[in-house]
Order: sequence, then structure tokens, then C-alpha cells
Amino acid sequence: MVSSVGIRGVALYLPPVVRSNDWWPRDVVAQWQSATRAAPDRPLTAGEALVAAAMREQAADPFQGAVSRHVMPDGMTVLDMAEQAGLLALSRAGAARGDIDLLLTNTILPDVLMGNPACEIHHRLGLPRRCFALETSAATYSFLMQLSLAHAMIASGQARLALLVQCCAPSSSIDIDDPISPLFGDGASAAVVGRVSDGHGMLAAIHHCDGRFPDTLVASVRGGTWSDPGRGVIHVANPIQMRDVFLATADVCKEGIDAVLASSARTTTDVGFFAMHQGTPWIRRVVQRHAGLEHARSTDSFAQTGYLFACTVPAALALAERAGLLADDDLVLATSGGPGITFGSIAMQWGA
Repeated sequence: MVSSVGIRGVALYLPPVVRSNDWWPRDVVAQWQSATRAAPDRPLTAGEALVAAAMREQAADPFQGAVSRHVMPDGMTVLDMAEQAGLLALSRAGAARGDIDLLLTNTILPDVLMGNPACEIHHRLGLPRRCFALETSAATYSFLMQLSLAHAMIASGQARLALLVQCCAPSSSIDIDDPISPLFGDGASAAVVGRVSDGHGMLAAIHHCDGRFPDTLVASVRGGTWSDPGRGVIHVANPIQMRDVFLATADVCKEGIDAVLASSARTTTDVGFFAMHQGTPWIRRVVQRHAGLEHARSTDSFAQTGYLFACTVPAALALAERAGLLADDDLVLATSGGPGITFGSIAMQWGA
């Protein structure tokens, strides 16, 4: 993999309204029961045992570690957030709109179906007509997929600069009575990818797929499809599949981490910063421990932002830069996964 293509600027946009846990009625919270399921009737792997212990610890908290989350005010749309994130990333990278040749977007719960949100984001940002604009759909794993696609097009000379945008607006599609409803927040992130100086940029990428678990976290009419009569909401379609995916989290993430370190000829001790997908408050800590990365710097956002879907990894990078936890020449290891399921890791030497 050509190592001179990397992230030149990354940004996070969170809408102004903060929804705290007291937004949920007390009688509703009192009815919630832990979503933790009994472990399967078989010996657990070392990774599964770590996950099971973390889930048991979290079971007593009806909000599952979320304290607050940002939500869109009335009148704001998911593409409004995408536009703001894109502008912030362009500014961070010092990039001109006219130099963007590739736009890759991911929109969790867009305002309408059957459209291409990339086209409207392209128009709002004033990107050039020649720009390749594509909505990518790898669920919460989309950012790492976008990075690989952008790398391929830039390394092959088909694009100079790419803008990657991720946005999610789940707050309008939750069932307030569902115990998972406090987990989600609205937000958008973006990154500018392009040529970087020698010794920096992406070193290796590993992407895996396992299609045995299609019915974990979905947005549809309960028990049906999006087009069936009734209101479509975010929910867990198959709790057993969800339990099994959660239990496997540490092991599958370690699989991707080990593979990408081997591919990039690096070891765990080389990793300076670990950016982890955060669908729960414990997932980063458990995976980091299981993969032998406890020495690496990291940041957590789940308690203050909730689950931000594909925004979680770029959010970790943006927040780490803001906090001074991410420096030039750091070996960054980013790990993520998404419903379906897809999972994997990317190794990159930070800096432009």
C-alpha cells in the first residue's frame, strides 16, 4: 500500500441541543430491564469473557453509560449537519473546495430514501462539477471503507483530494419506551484525505465481513420492512444475534488489529493512539486490553455523545487532536465494525 496518502484534516460537528437522561420519563425508565442476555451454554473465549464481564457491570445502569447526547433542534436536517462538518474539515485541512475530486458520504437515516445524499452535500459545499460523488453504505463501518476507497483513487491518480463525510440523525427515529433509546446521538464528521509527506499516511487496511448476523441493529417497522405500514424505528431485530455479535466484539476486533499490524510490519508496542468504534461505554477499554494496546493513548466520547454510528472513529480522532492526545508521527490504529456485520482495522502514520 502506498503510504503517502493520509488524513489532512478531520472535524466533528455536534448540534446545539443537549438531551440529558432526565428527558426520559421516570416511569418509562423504571420499566426498563437490562438488555444483557445470558451467555451461551458453552465455554467462552478469553475475549468473550471480557465482554460478558463488562456487560454485567453495565447492566445496573438503565442508560447503559450514556449521560447526555446532542440532538438536532427543530428545523435542522441531517444534511445541515453534514454541511457543517464538511466545512470544518476543509478549514482544518486548509483545502479549497475546487480541489476536491472525490466526495464519499454516509448518511444514517437520511431525510428521504432512494436519493443520493452525496449530491446534495456536493451542492451545498460548492464542490466542482467534475467531483465523483457517492453515498457509501457500510453502516457504522463506513468511515474505514471510505478511507480505503479514497486511498485507492488518490494513489492511482484518479483524485487529488477526497472529502469523506459521515452523518447520523437517529434522535427522530427512536421509540422512547425502548431501553436502547438513550444510546443514540445526532452528529456529523468529515475528513479530508490526500497526499501527505513521505513516511506518513495509511500503511495497511484490513476489512472483514461475516453475513451470519443481519438482524442486529436495524431501522424499520418492527417485525417488518421500512415500507410496511407503521412507524419505522431503530431497534434490535434479533436479540440473540445481537448478544452473539456483542460477545464476539473483542475477538473479531483483535483479529483485525493483529492482521493490520502484521500487514504494516508493526507491533502493538508501536501504536501511539488507538481510535475505537464506540457503541457502548466499555467497548474501547475491553478491546484495547484484549489486543494488548493498553499503553496507547485513546479517548472516549460515548457518555457525552451517545452512539454516533459511522462518526465514532473520526470523532475520536478530532477530539484527540483537540485534547492534544494525537501528535504528528503517531502510529494510529483505527478499529471499527458495523451491522451486517463488517469489521476491520486501518494503520496510519499521523501527520500531513
